[in-house]
Formats: sequence, structure tokens, C-alpha cells
Amino acid sequence: MGGALCTVVAAHAQVDALVLAAPYFRVTYRWYYLFPPETWATLARPVVRWLHKSNRFIQVNRDEVKDKIVSYRWTPLRGTRPLIEIGSRARSPQVLKTVTCPVLLLHSHLDNAASPKAAAEAFRSIGSSSKRVVWLETSNHILFWDRERDQVADEIVTFLASLQTR
Repeated sequence: MGGALCTVVAAHAQVDALVLAAPYFRVTYRWYYLFPPETWATLARPVVRWLHKSNRFIQVNRDEVKDKIVSYRWTPLRGTRPLIEIGSRARSPQVLKTVTCPVLLLHSHLDNAASPKAAAEAFRSIGSSSKRVVWLETSNHILFWDRERDQVADEIVTFLASLQTR
């Protein structure tokens, strides 16, 4: 949700630059869900209070770090409402076209949490004339802990350094 929140802020406030690391604009959809995950969350909210998250749902492909990642093991389903609303607002064309600061988007094609497709669509609509996307190929959602974490760090450092020369 942090990427969505930062996108909204960048659209309404003067910021120097925006780094989006696996931002949430929608949940990754799988054909066997039948409906979008956001629809399931909305339908289940009145009857299901909490969802349990096992290590299987810690979205990182490096199994050896899953126990090191601090994550809520139980998530209140009512917390999905603000997530869905913020994601919807962040991906709206009115918001995206007003993001004019330099933008770096880092995302993985294998992200099981935040939709790569929705991120690509949002990126195309961002109004900045200085924007760059880096697609990762072996990581999942938690980019800073996953297989391409060194590349992620290098891309961010290079992006921030490039701002100094402007």
C-alpha cells in the first residue's frame, strides 16, 4: 500500500522524485480466482473477520529469509477496504497524469501480491517526462529481501544519484 499512498502524495504535493518498489494498484489476479481478489475481499468481509498468513504467503522467493521478515500472521479483512480504496485512487488517470516528478518503478513479473499488469498500466499513465521501469525476473513482492535485492538497491542508488546531476 506504500507505493499507492506515495503515488497519491506525489500527485498532490511537490516531491523531488518517486521510487515505487512493487507498488499496489491491484492484487495479482489468477484465473482460478474466478473473481478479482478485491471482489472476494468485499464479499467475505461481513462474515470473515481475519485471514491467517502462513510462510507460504510471505511473498519472497528466497525461502531462507522468510523467517526473518516481520509480517503480521493474522490480517483483519476489514483492513482490505482502505487498501482497495487507496489502490483505486492511486491508479486513477486523474491522479497518475498529475505525477510529474522523476519516477523509478521497480516490479517483478512474478509478484504474487501487487499486480504487475496493473503497475504497468499505471506506469504508462504517469505524467512525468522522466520515468523509468525496471522489470525483475526472479523476485516476488518483497523486493528488498528477494533474489534481485542487490539490483534493486543499485537501481535506486543510480536513480537518486542521477537527480543530483539535474
